[in-house]
Amino acid sequence: MTGSDILKEALRTAIQREADSTALYTHIAQNVKNPKARAKFERPAEMEQGHRDIVEDAHIIED
Repeated sequence: MTGSDILKEALRTAIQREADSTALYTHIAQNVKNPKARAKFERPAEMEQGHRDIVEDAHIIED
């Protein structure tokens, strides 16, 4: 496995982890009834999606 292959695999893993985190925070936010508490989970979901976007951009550059 080359260094490039290792980097690509690391980026794929990072993308999946960010997607999983986004899904978790989104799921929690959708199931919280209190609007203030909901917002506490919506913001991290947005942040995780932003992280995923950054990593996906890096992955595109690597391909």
